Amino acid sequence: MAMLIEDNAAQNDFLVKDNYVPITAKMWSIGGGKGGTGKSFVTLGLGSRLAKMGKKVVIIDADLGGANLHTLLGIRYPEHTLNDFLKKRVDTLNELCLETPISNLKLISGGDDILYLANPKYSQKARILRNLKKLEADYILLDLGAGSSFNILDFFNYTQGKIVIVSPYPTSVQNAYGFIKSALFRRLSQVFSKNGQILNLIKKSIDPGSEERINSVIELIAAVDQVDGESASIMNRELDNFKIKLIVNMAKSRGDMKFGDIIKIVSDKYLGVSVDVLKPIPFDMMVEKSIILTDPLLYNKTGSEVAMSIYEVTSDILKASKCL
Repeated sequence: MAMLIEDNAAQNDFLVKDNYVPITAKMWSIGGGKGGTGKSFVTLGLGSRLAKMGKKVVIIDADLGGANLHTLLGIRYPEHTLNDFLKKRVDTLNELCLETPISNLKLISGGDDILYLANPKYSQKARILRNLKKLEADYILLDLGAGSSFNILDFFNYTQGKIVIVSPYPTSVQNAYGFIKSALFRRLSQVFSKNGQILNLIKKSIDPGSEERINSVIELIAAVDQVDGESASIMNRELDNFKIKLIVNMAKSRGDMKFGDIIKIVSDKYLGVSVDVLKPIPFDMMVEKSIILTDPLLYNKTGSEVAMSIYEVTSDILKASKCL
């Protein structure tokens, strides 16, 4: 995780300062670190529910280089993709918005140019982030790719709403916790990128080989406070703003809820991060059939428990964020 602090000053300044620029649309990012947890399905479910509530929604396939949201929506060949924006064939993200079978819901496809899209340059990433705030929408949902690369973490940290998806398996729990930890330390490293003393303390928190290992963020803040009280206050502010919504997807029993609780307990103890575990989304073969048939709302047409869970999860997120 030590690599989380290696970055250029210009990028850090933009990602920190622009994060506080007010916007009209609400932005949610859906991540989790591990592939196969159903992030794309959950993104589509949340987006379709918001759209049915009369909200103008844009979902963005931010799995750069591995886009699949268009397939879930039954769109075989997207007319425009993020590749067109990065190569400056279009000037704004609004020009990439594709109509979908769901009223009020538009899609920006991630494209299929894997080599070009998977690792965009800083200037390209900054251009995408700036243009997100210009999208004509009430809600913008970003479906993030697997892993914890700089680009994925920066997209995740850029949005007000941070949603982590986990499946009920120990490996998924490990990856989800690792993703939350990486995102937090990525943010702290950027905020204090120009403060060598504080950055050195952060290194001790993320480097397992450090002789003076700092074992938790609580210990980190205490160490920072001894160096500079104002920096400790800033770090506490960042923690207060770093709120996670967690969804256990494909739950097969009530006992699967424990996987979300484990992440909540460990995140609170070692990261000082608030994790709100939402209602789980149950496993349902109808979802798999919906994906295979590229019918995005097949599971909804049957009045399934999955559809009801997505409805409740969306409502809970809106109430918690006071976005109604």
